[in-house]
Amino acid sequence: FDGRIYALSRGITCQFWAKSCKKIGESFFCPGRKAWICRQKIAAVYRQIMEETEAALLSAMILGDKSRLSPEQKKRYEDSGTAHLLAGSGLHVSVVSGSLFHWLRKRKLSYGICCAVGAAVVFFYGSMTGMGNAVLRAAIMYGVYLGAEYFGTEYDLVSSLSLAGILMILESPWRILEGGSQISFFAVLALGLVLPWVRELEERRTQGKSQKSSAIRQRLKEAWLTNVVMTGVTLPVVLRVFYQFCPYSILLNLLV
Repeated sequence: FDGRIYALSRGITCQFWAKSCKKIGESFFCPGRKAWICRQKIAAVYRQIMEETEAALLSAMILGDKSRLSPEQKKRYEDSGTAHLLAGSGLHVSVVSGSLFHWLRKRKLSYGICCAVGAAVVFFYGSMTGMGNAVLRAAIMYGVYLGAEYFGTEYDLVSSLSLAGILMILESPWRILEGGSQISFFAVLALGLVLPWVRELEERRTQGKSQKSSAIRQRLKEAWLTNVVMTGVTLPVVLRVFYQFCPYSILLNLLV
């Protein structure tokens, strides 16, 4: 793990140690501080109603706080290729904001209100989890998606990914070298560029053959194909960052 690259990609340029500190004031309203307070309160609820092991696991999965995880817990997820569950990622953003947006739309609220609430929740949740590179990438892309919904235009995955990359690199070019950021972008590139090409090859291969399969079987096949493509595209970066690969992680991530 290259701590220097990771810190620089997050905008941290130096470290220092102090014997004491004193709080001299605070702003009247700071969204980042409100998000941090919310994170602390949720973590406190986890610790109150669960055992320490389960509370630490849920804090890592939901809040992006891995400080309470034991080394054994971290190693278990890293060895099985599912360590991405322990960090804020595009999966978390899509579940939180996507569910809220579609829930509001089903209540017949206007696109303007739904998009505004969705964008606010996305960036508040991102701040609450620490706004890692993967979360920031997903938040920008989801903001583009909400804009497309509001203006009634078509959403393009690769274009929004490119915009997210440009904005993030402009803020901190060190993100190019950070492993988590690379894996995040490669995974979305797999969905936007490689997966459609693989689907086309699969359709050509099965063209002319009688295909009678249930909807469940078809969805499982699609999920399996997506998982294999994402794993294959991100494999070089995973090996560069972790120096290991778990073959059955494809099946585990499919279940996840």
